[in-house]
Amino acid sequence: MTTNTKSNLSYKVKVEKLPNSQVKVLVTVPSADFETCVEDAKKKVLGDAKLNGFRDGKVPYEAFVKNYGEFPIRQEMGYVAVDKNYVQVIVSEKIEAIGKPEIQILKVTPGEDFEYQILTDVLPEVDLPDYKKLHKEIVEDKIEDPSEDEVSDALEELRRMRITKVKKDDGTEVEEMPEIDEKFLKSVGDFKTVEDLKIRIKENIMSEKKWKAEEKRKGEIFEKLIAETKTEIPNSLVENELSKMQSKITADLSQMGVSFEDYLKHMKKTLGEWKESEIPNAKKSVILQLALHAISKKEDIKVSEETLKGEVSHLMTQYKDVDEERARAYSEERMTNTLVGEFVTTGKVPDEKEIFGSHEGHNH
Repeated sequence: MTTNTKSNLSYKVKVEKLPNSQVKVLVTVPSADFETCVEDAKKKVLGDAKLNGFRDGKVPYEAFVKNYGEFPIRQEMGYVAVDKNYVQVIVSEKIEAIGKPEIQILKVTPGEDFEYQILTDVLPEVDLPDYKKLHKEIVEDKIEDPSEDEVSDALEELRRMRITKVKKDDGTEVEEMPEIDEKFLKSVGDFKTVEDLKIRIKENIMSEKKWKAEEKRKGEIFEKLIAETKTEIPNSLVENELSKMQSKITADLSQMGVSFEDYLKHMKKTLGEWKESEIPNAKKSVILQLALHAISKKEDIKVSEETLKGEVSHLMTQYKDVDEERARAYSEERMTNTLVGEFVTTGKVPDEKEIFGSHEGHNH
């Protein structure tokens, strides 16, 4: 048990580690310190009190105690005390709390020390594999040059995208694909010859193949990182990941005019069944986030304050109702994870301007 006197309430703390990456923290505040919370508690309780014969919020203390007893005041004193020193407890004990902590007031008896308990998930310890060798172990697939068939198929797709309807003499309409002529070449990019267009198509196919190969390799590296990382998985992080997955699917479906409820009906699942089926994916995502966070701390890789401020400013401009603190936390986690992901897949600390661009931290 440790004792702290830095806050305006002195207190003792006993921290107990629990399974599943949880901790239970027992906080004890001496009776004399706890009694200093009484005036704030009276102000709050009496300000909300209602009693016949008195105006709302104007009930005298003696009349309130006579009708309701002292317990509501004592209980409010507990809330006041928690507000005054909860953050101090978490910071001084270096508790990396995540999720929403459960706070239970245990004792508010007059003349006795005040006690309350914090039960919270914490960031678990992460046993990382040798992540610096992953980029050497997993190499990119060999990329074949685009074949003539691939180029021809892409060219035909361009023609199909420019199909027009033509009226025949009998009044009926037929679809007509354009000829590959000067007009067509100009419509797809002002190319002078068919050969010029084919060269561009080959470059585009090659770029797409390169991107797919890079993404495949990155996915394989992350899969191995997940498989070889040893850590506990807090339930609160799994629930949070499931909520993010649901929000993303809902947003994607809304663009097609489909609700998440309709999606569940199509899948013939309840929300609970859907969550259950997605728990393995959510857990993998959580392990990856924990691994990237641990590597970030170990290698001291994080997005700079300048770049972060620029991105938050961009989000605040784009989304007027967004909370600045939440936007900052979201941006810092996302951008730092991106930098760490690049480090793991390339073996080099990336230049954030190359990753995010230099215009106010936003990559246009």
